[in-house]
Amino acid sequence: VKFIREVTPYIKKPSLVSDLPWEGAAPQSPNFSGSEDSGSPKHQNSTKDRKVIPLKMCFAARNLSMPDLENRLIELHSPDSRNTLILRCKDTATAHSWFVAIHTNIMALLPQVLAELNAMLGATSTAGGSKEVKHIAWLAEQAKLDGGRQQWRPVLMAVTEKDLLLYDCMPWTRDAWASPCHSYPLVATRLVHSGSGCRSPSLGSDLTFATRTGSRQGIEMHLFRVETHRDLSTWTRILVQGCHAAAELIKEVSLG
Repeated sequence: VKFIREVTPYIKKPSLVSDLPWEGAAPQSPNFSGSEDSGSPKHQNSTKDRKVIPLKMCFAARNLSMPDLENRLIELHSPDSRNTLILRCKDTATAHSWFVAIHTNIMALLPQVLAELNAMLGATSTAGGSKEVKHIAWLAEQAKLDGGRQQWRPVLMAVTEKDLLLYDCMPWTRDAWASPCHSYPLVATRLVHSGSGCRSPSLGSDLTFATRTGSRQGIEMHLFRVETHRDLSTWTRILVQGCHAAAELIKEVSLG
């Protein structure tokens, strides 16, 4: 028999919320570290049953990482692509309402992100302003797997004055920005599709757009999926205008 003065520590249920893994939400660059005014209230008196997750440059998606036959799930991916939260709502209407709220707040933070990115890249911009970021946001790209299977995967797309850049995580630093996974010149890129795609009838249609880029190695095509009609409209406008503007900057065209 052992006498225990206080048994609460032994029977108290641990908090699952405070133990949720979430890294990469805070910018790693000195240029970003001083910018903490993201529009969110400050939470100083932290408790063990609460987890504060900054939404800046997170990716809110649905039916991406796992099947959602009941259409009740919301996926929240961290800016560094290392962590994902799967939120399950009680019904489809609640899931839609929460997704719209989260997605709207993420998009509302984009002007601040663009200003910070352009300020960071300003010192290293080349003549002609090709480093100026016109737009940046998360979307899904269709990837081909072994056996001919296809799968959607998160990808971060950025558009500058001359290039279309793809990243697998948010480039908070100059070095990270200078090392995209793929880089395509806008002058050789065209938007070839923008609209509704195909999906399970119970889940509705995907909103997709496709790009085609010509190079010395041939033609490369990509299919991307967005979450809302507004996102589709935004990307369509930015790509069409960006390709036309990039062509106008060309002084000389050589063939062969």
